[in-house]
Parts: sequence; structure tokens; C-alpha cells
Amino acid sequence: MLTRNLSQAILNTYLDVEVNAAEQPTRYLRKSEFGFRIAKAGATGIPGTQPSGQAVFFQMAAGFTENPDFRDLPGLINTMGYFIRFSDDPGRPDFVQSPPRYRYRLMQLMEPAEQNAIFSAPGQTGDWISGNAIQPVAENIVALVLRAVDPEATPTEITSNYLYDSQDGRTANPQPEWSNQLPPVVEVTLIVMTEESALIHENGENPPIAVVTALQDRFRETVDYEKDIREIREAFDASSPPIKHQIFTTRIPIAEAKWGRK
Repeated sequence: MLTRNLSQAILNTYLDVEVNAAEQPTRYLRKSEFGFRIAKAGATGIPGTQPSGQAVFFQMAAGFTENPDFRDLPGLINTMGYFIRFSDDPGRPDFVQSPPRYRYRLMQLMEPAEQNAIFSAPGQTGDWISGNAIQPVAENIVALVLRAVDPEATPTEITSNYLYDSQDGRTANPQPEWSNQLPPVVEVTLIVMTEESALIHENGENPPIAVVTALQDRFRETVDYEKDIREIREAFDASSPPIKHQIFTTRIPIAEAKWGRK
């Protein structure tokens, strides 16, 4: 679900003419109608639990609406997002009486089209990341690591600190290369612990201490990615008892990216 939806992110980038106070054209610059952002999970205004890597938010034509009058409009634009949250089971119905089940979970945000804040906050960085239409996707995902990359560049990482905001620098001269552009590829890494280890390392309503310690201060600089992964593995293996885990990495091409095109 994450890989499929992320590959369908849209921005609607186009070239426009900038004019000065005398209404004279001064330059061409990129503009876009939507936004694409990779941010630190749990940072100000960003959902998620720290430390758990990054969160990603974008628009796609998912056609999701809560208004029955709009159900036959499959091209409706929704804000989508993915991040890690440690919490009790948000999918348990109120009538089910059972003990709390605190776990790390990969969460999906999908705002109904009629509530899409990108249309009420055009050009306002981050103001469109909002809403409560959040549901769990998978349990025991303790970290989501996202790197915007250009496979044809050296180094391949577009930013050095993992963060990416297509609305950043949109009026600068010159514009940064990521301004009003989708990255060509996003590399996604998921760190997953087993349910057995989740049970053994339970810490009530707080995240497992061994997991927090292993993830603390990781994934700040992309140059340290391999080192961070190696040291997390070592920390998990050295825990008592060891945290059984797997790490999955894939690269997701963004179909609508026009990277490098002027």
C-alpha cells in the first residue's frame, strides 16, 4: 500500500512567469498546485512518535470521499501520509473489552477530498498536513526511513538531512532543485520487530526502552545511513533478550516526477 500510493504522488508542476512591481517579466520559475514533504516523525506539526525516522505526506488522486454525492468522482485529490506511531490499538471497537495493546504501528493518513487542506492553504509550507482520518496499516514497524534520491547523481541523496519539502524555497532566486518538484525516487526502509520480541519488551504505555535507545539520534544525516542501520542491528542483537527483527529496503520511482526538466 505504501509503495503503490507513494509512486502515484502528484504535484502538477508547471512553469510560470514572475513579474516585478512594474508588471515586467523577470524570469521563469517553477510553480505547483500541491505539496510533497518528508519530515521528522513527531516534529512540531508532524504526527508520529520520536524516534522512529521520518514521515511522508503528498497528494494523489485516490478518489476518497465521505460525501455520497461525490462517490462517482474517482479523480478526487486526497492528502496521503505515512508515519510510525506508538499507541494502543486504534482499530479496536469501543464495545470490545480487552487489555490495552501498545505497539509501534505504521499509520496511514488519508484525508477525504472535501477536507483536503491543500486547497485552503496554498503555498503555506506544511499547513496542509492535518486531519484525523488515520488508520493502522501494520504492527511492529518501529522505524520508517525515507530518502529522496536521484539515481543519476553523485551522491544520490537530494538532501543531506533526509528532509524534503517541495514548497521550500519556491520564491528564491535561483530556486533550489527540489522546489516545486517531486523527487524522482524515494528510498524506503522499514525496521520491523517480531511480535514475540514486542511481547517480551513491553513497557506499558511507553515504547520499549531497548528500541528507543537503539533508535535515538539515528537518521539525521544521510551520509550516516549505513552506520545507523549497522548500529541498530548491533543494539537489537545485544538487547537482553535480543530483539528479533528484519530490515526491508526498496526504491520507489515517482511516476509524475519531472526532475531536472526546466
